[in-house]
Amino acid sequence: MNHTEFFRSLRAGDIRPVYLFCGEERHVLTSAVKQLISAVVPEEMQTVNLTRLPESATGGEICAQAQTIPFMGEKRLVIVENSVFLTRSGEDEELLADYLAHPTDTTVLLFICEKPDKRKRIFKALQNAAVVEFNALSDSELTRWIEKSLHAHGRQIEPDALTFLLEYADPRPEALVHELEKLVDYRTEGAITRDDILALTTPCADYNVFKMTDALIAKNEKTALLLLSGLLAAREEPLQLLGAISRQYKLMLRLKYLKLERADRAAMLKALGVRDFVLTRLSYACDKLTLEQAEKAVELCLDTDEGLKSGTAFDTAALHALAVKLCRL
Repeated sequence: MNHTEFFRSLRAGDIRPVYLFCGEERHVLTSAVKQLISAVVPEEMQTVNLTRLPESATGGEICAQAQTIPFMGEKRLVIVENSVFLTRSGEDEELLADYLAHPTDTTVLLFICEKPDKRKRIFKALQNAAVVEFNALSDSELTRWIEKSLHAHGRQIEPDALTFLLEYADPRPEALVHELEKLVDYRTEGAITRDDILALTTPCADYNVFKMTDALIAKNEKTALLLLSGLLAAREEPLQLLGAISRQYKLMLRLKYLKLERADRAAMLKALGVRDFVLTRLSYACDKLTLEQAEKAVELCLDTDEGLKSGTAFDTAALHALAVKLCRL
């Protein structure tokens, strides 16, 4: 099930004896853990009926805790994060597998692992339990989450400002939550605007790279070099910057091929692995390049990467030279 289905089932009182929480969306996962704890164990009983085990816990230790009768309560909750059984191998695996096949109804056993090894026996045993995947939020989910978070503080955001925020800031909820706190404190009345975001929010590196790439494609050499110099002055690693520039051109080249294949938007999003608003920006930039220019740009990026890694080129000078060549394609 996904996170939406989990929250819906939790509200309905449908609590399973065993869960596996996995996926990259840590903020929503953390919220799910807190809500599960509240639903299973009253706050005043959490010191005796809530147990957190280390990743090295053996199957015997996990089973012993799971089979312990709750103290003056209906259920216990046992949490194991990054268990060795989901990444490597652990002691008493057979014992744990037997328990998962027949869990007790007085304990909720929760495993948390961002990237479990699906080949592991315990992962396969957990397939009969409730596996909840916390994948990155879609643009629509992220938009609703931002609006809901602001509404909880009595704040609103202008529609164009919300779109800009998703492009300008780090779009992960765990990062956005801090940016929203600043905006809430600053904008005490009226809706949050684009100017508020520019004044208070930390831009993500991708946003500045997008701006620089836009300037490169527009052949605005002066602006592109100024943006590049600004990123280097902010102590961005040259190799990371090169990687970001290279990634943008590789995505545009791949998008060129997808457009030639007449792929629909859903297929493009899946193939490129980007958010919807990123695809919009990529598509706009891509249309300004010919296929030959996109191929040459990727070649120039690869040549620069080889020069930096082999030590035959000086990093900042090589990046500036690359920017000039890309502007003059």
